[in-house]
Amino acid sequence: MFKPWPWVALLILVAALTGGHVYLKNVAVKEAIVATTAKLNKEYQTKLDASAVAAAAVSNKLQLDINRDNANKDAQIETLTNSLNSAISSLSKRPKRESTPVAPNPASVVSSCTGAELYAEDGSFLAGEATRADKAVIERDFFYNQYENARRKLEEMKTK
Repeated sequence: MFKPWPWVALLILVAALTGGHVYLKNVAVKEAIVATTAKLNKEYQTKLDASAVAAAAVSNKLQLDINRDNANKDAQIETLTNSLNSAISSLSKRPKRESTPVAPNPASVVSSCTGAELYAEDGSFLAGEATRADKAVIERDFFYNQYENARRKLEEMKTK
């Protein structure tokens, strides 16, 4: 006569062992994932910290360059301002513009323009405008150089 109980017991034993194996495998996989994630996070944080240090060093270098260039720009502008003040003081010796407009002498129009015939006010205005234009060029060059320095530093950081 056929007895199914030993086969049922064997089937229950195999099911229990399979269930235990699956449970232990899932626990081991979860532990491996946690360990790998922790390792990757640590590596990422190390790289992030190194990048932050490098970025701070580059930022400090750029700031030092900006300070140096700014001092140079200010010195150039001060030189222009002193030159303007000198020119204006020398122009004060020229004749002042008369209150009634005078028609230009046709003979003087034909001669070359050296600026020697300018009134004090006109010469001061023109000297001021020339100085303002020179200051604009100096400031443009300053900001262009700052942009180029920052761009080059970013390119260097990208290649690292």
